[in-house]
Amino acid sequence: MKESIIEFIKNEISNKRLETINGDDMLFDLGILDSLGIMRLIGFIEDRSQIKVPFQDLTIENFSTVDRIVAYMSRHRV
Repeated sequence: MKESIIEFIKNEISNKRLETINGDDMLFDLGILDSLGIMRLIGFIEDRSQIKVPFQDLTIENFSTVDRIVAYMSRHRV
């Protein structure tokens, strides 16, 4: 899932031309994600993984890097 999240961010969300996104890149700090981008990414995650992300889980701790997103998804798999 990590690779598909990275590809989605690179191809569908980011306004920047990105060669690579590393798992520990700070997505908001680097301007890769913004508020609209995170909502699109949450929709992608929910569609692809059948995980429902409640509003209270939309935190920096859960969604600031791809590695944190993957860890969040691992904790919430059905």
